[in-house]
Amino acid sequence: MVSLLSIENVIGSIGRYGTTAPVTLGSVPLYGMEIPDVLTNGGQQRLEVHWLPGGTKIVDRLGNDPARFSWNARFTGPNAMARAQLLAQML
Repeated sequence: MVSLLSIENVIGSIGRYGTTAPVTLGSVPLYGMEIPDVLTNGGQQRLEVHWLPGGTKIVDRLGNDPARFSWNARFTGPNAMARAQLLAQML
């Protein structure tokens, strides 16, 4: 006898066929198209270029130009909203 849970697992596996391995953020696993293509963590280093008389160039490194951690994903499944809210609380 096949259980309903076994059938759901098979259907879920077929739906994820050909996708990447799951990624886990905290306690929330992300599958397939839920996995973000790009993660932006912070900003870039700022550089300031000064030209002096005679053609000498000085490059000052000013440190991090901060940006927020950001990413995009589409949550799927019956508990998609709860999983999205759990991740929002972590950030």
